[in-house]
Amino acid sequence: MSSPKNFTRFRVASSLLESRHPKALELLFEMRNDEEPFVRLIVVQGLGKIETDESTSLLREMLKDEVALVRKEAKIYFDKRVLK
Repeated sequence: MSSPKNFTRFRVASSLLESRHPKALELLFEMRNDEEPFVRLIVVQGLGKIETDESTSLLREMLKDEVALVRKEAKIYFDKRVLK
């Protein structure tokens, strides 16, 4: 991560992923367009935790991410869902 600001957003995303608060994942999903790839990677992991039409649609969107690692992780979760 190139700056303290990016690290802070990463920590926020990580905390939201681990939170049990009912709105935590919703807030995490709003970070899906963050400039930091590791934040987007955490978003993908959050999307993988719940199986809804919305999360599947967002995973499909993440398959087009500019960073290969994010795309690869999104594909893993997306394929698990679609290939059931």
